Amino acid sequence: MAIDPTDIQIPGHRILRKLGGGGMANVYLAFQESIEREVALKIMRPELGASDPSFGQRFVREAKIIAKLSHPHINAVYDVGVAGPYQYFTMEYITGGDLKKRIRQGMSPKAVLSILRQITSALAFAHSKGYVHRDVKPENVLFRDNDTPVLTDFGIAKTSDAVTSMTATGAILGTPYYMSPEQTTGLAIDHRSDLYSLGAMAFEMFTGAVPYNADSAIAIYFKHFHDPLPQLPPPLQAYQPLLDKFLAKDPAHRFQSGDEAMAAIDAVATGASALAVPAGNVAVDRAVASAPTVAIGTRQAKSYRGALVAIAVSVPLIAGGAYLALRKPAAPVQVAAAPAPVPASEPASAPATVTRNEAPKQRAPARPPQVAARAPKQAVARVEDPREQKVQDLLSRFQELVAPGSISATRAGRAQDVLDEAKRLAPEDSRVRALPGRLADAYLELATVKADEKNYQESDTLIRRGLELKPDHRQLQALQKDIAEKQKTKRRTFGTF
Repeated sequence: MAIDPTDIQIPGHRILRKLGGGGMANVYLAFQESIEREVALKIMRPELGASDPSFGQRFVREAKIIAKLSHPHINAVYDVGVAGPYQYFTMEYITGGDLKKRIRQGMSPKAVLSILRQITSALAFAHSKGYVHRDVKPENVLFRDNDTPVLTDFGIAKTSDAVTSMTATGAILGTPYYMSPEQTTGLAIDHRSDLYSLGAMAFEMFTGAVPYNADSAIAIYFKHFHDPLPQLPPPLQAYQPLLDKFLAKDPAHRFQSGDEAMAAIDAVATGASALAVPAGNVAVDRAVASAPTVAIGTRQAKSYRGALVAIAVSVPLIAGGAYLALRKPAAPVQVAAAPAPVPASEPASAPATVTRNEAPKQRAPARPPQVAARAPKQAVARVEDPREQKVQDLLSRFQELVAPGSISATRAGRAQDVLDEAKRLAPEDSRVRALPGRLADAYLELATVKADEKNYQESDTLIRRGLELKPDHRQLQALQKDIAEKQKTKRRTFGTF
């Protein structure tokens, strides 16, 4: 029986309308009366908790996981609680639609790489905290009004110390179109499974179609495990090695971390260097795709044969799992292919040629005349010490993003990405080691504005982000204490009525 939203009573919140729902919970647009803002209110279906307490535990765990993941590209949790029969938590209300909609409209390579990079950053952060998402897909990437992508729905996330893709009842969790071979077969998974799902999502962003499709979940699973990766159309061939690396059948042949994946995305996007797939990786994965027991080591062969057996055994389990209801993927759309993928913050330049082991080298697209005219000068400036030049570029970009008076939550998120890249390139550089404190100052500026607006929840979130960068930041600590006192006073005042 459907529940009328007006019958649901959550203290301090006025439900406006239903936004969507799934098998476990419904999401409503609600007005948080204490600080007068709209929030996304996620409420678990009461009948689930009544029939099985584990559903409630999983629901609360999702809220706690997201609350620990304070990152510009992960949706923020504001509150969690219980009101009568309803378990709920409130999140940032994100209004810019989801990635699936943008894929249907067609995406340029530049947009694909930008979104891919930002969501990879979110996953890298979640992985660093010990969590594997397990359901990376376009529907779980939402956009703020300023076009910032945000990763959502950690409902089936697991800690990475003991992760498998099957529940105690044997139902495989995830969405078939994006699941890694090891996830589809019930084998143990880790953060590299998320990177595979991210690669499947990237393929769909580039082409408008999922990499593997069939009439049933089990057939899709088999394709992920067995079929070679479809090739991108000729205008997009420069990105094929990147997808080959994301979507390697064997986890050992994929990117081994989100940081490694981000570095490869940056290299392809800026043309700073070519992405080379290590020798043997593609060959081995294609050997597995064509004959699972041939051309791989004995130990691997046994693992893959066991995986095939697991697929066969899981057929009756899949049939009973409501979570695996297939949704028809978007039909292929015309992709607006750009000759050179360039992030918004970088000047236009031709990408370096991206090569594959088994394919002939491709000639880089010709540069526009005005760029070609500048190229010799840039080459002279960078040839002496490319790493130092890159660090200087990152430092300049960072200072531009956090300039006083111009900072915003979006710019702070971009500055964090720049900081991460600078630390990867030159972790011991004194200029780079000073950046966390500068970004913490920027978060102080943002948090102070929110506090002045009496938006204490968001101010506290910004303060925590700043303290993660610089735990001994005295001004942030003082503001956090001041906000805590104001909230305590506010609660005492409301309690007198």
